[in-house]
Amino acid sequence: AGSGWTDSDPWWNGQPAMVRRYHDNGTTSGAKGPGAWAFVPESCGMQGPLGSFIRHARGEQEFPTHFVSRWKNWGWILQNCWGFSASFPLPPKGKEPELEDDGELCQRVTVESCHEEASLFNMGLRL
Repeated sequence: AGSGWTDSDPWWNGQPAMVRRYHDNGTTSGAKGPGAWAFVPESCGMQGPLGSFIRHARGEQEFPTHFVSRWKNWGWILQNCWGFSASFPLPPKGKEPELEDDGELCQRVTVESCHEEASLFNMGLRL
């Protein structure tokens, strides 16, 4: 995500990760303010069953799609080319390398694999 994000992100600075709450009416709430979420049928040339991909938006700005997967504790992982979220408290940095940038899980969704969505986002266009 770059130093503009990591410099101000609590988890990257040794604190607990921020929390975003998902509401069944398609909205989110958290420290960064309200937003919206929706399941989408595909992303970055991949398709999957309903629930495989989540698109977030804040106002009119859509963010690159999050891919949904399960972790070994049966918690949920949401990740896009720049971000990573979990339905469980993230372990402190360095405690679970697989959940960090260089881990195999995190390398499955990259700017390279989602170039089109990342480019559209950077140009301020809808995905």
